[in-house]
Amino acid sequence: MRRLTLVLSLALLVYACSSGDGTAPGPSGSIQLAAPRTDMAPGESVQLTWQVKDAAGNVQSSQTATFTSSSAAIATVTAAGVVTAVKGGTATITATAGSASGQVTFIVFEGGLVTSTGATIARTTAQWNSWFRRERWRLQS
Repeated sequence: MRRLTLVLSLALLVYACSSGDGTAPGPSGSIQLAAPRTDMAPGESVQLTWQVKDAAGNVQSSQTATFTSSSAAIATVTAAGVVTAVKGGTATITATAGSASGQVTFIVFEGGLVTSTGATIARTTAQWNSWFRRERWRLQS
């Protein structure tokens, strides 16, 4: 009789501990972090997209990410994941959720286009790509 009581007590304890939806919150396994582009001119902004996944690869929509910049003097990032280029250089943006983190590195070009009145305007990505193709060809010749 004592054995039966012990077995029933253990069964009841196991049942009570496993009540709910059967999934326990656990550490996230990874963060997939993406940017529409990683080359910018000062003043330009891009919106990051991200997904937090658990160790099994399931999307954890309830987990939020926090963002930091390796150099806020070069690129800043808001809590909503908006990256803004400040001045020329390289900055790495890190997203963290639980024990997982993901990174994306941005290259911010010096200056921008100068108008006839001397005002500086940001270059478009197409303009920068064209400039890089010309410079790469010139340097390889």
